[in-house]
Amino acid sequence: VHAHPPFSIVCSLATISFEYPILPETALLLGSIPTVPYFPPGSEELANATGEKLTDHNALILQRHGVVAFGHDLEEAFDRLEEVEHAAKIAYYLSLKGRIPALGRRQLVNIMDFAQKQGLPVPKIASRLLYRILSK
Repeated sequence: VHAHPPFSIVCSLATISFEYPILPETALLLGSIPTVPYFPPGSEELANATGEKLTDHNALILQRHGVVAFGHDLEEAFDRLEEVEHAAKIAYYLSLKGRIPALGRRQLVNIMDFAQKQGLPVPKIASRLLYRILSK
């Protein structure tokens, strides 16, 4: 699914990064959300830059342009797109306060443990990205 959600676009222009999740639900659904650098819409450069990140993420923010989200079906992709915009809206309002705190290592471990104990479905990509963040 591709859309042009305003808060996601604003965050891309303000260089607000979502490489490290700020919300528990975003961590569990998406892991991290990279921003693809700006290239003209419909260009081969944009397609290549987006394609490089496709296999490792469930959603991408396209700088100055919008969001692309992936799923097993349209509903799952749309839910992921909505989650990106939800996180972007919160990050934008936090940026007005001057600081956007990412979830810390302990918080991420606790979130993952909770999800596992509750039997919550965590997409494989999100788990892999969270473990990558924790291994740094």
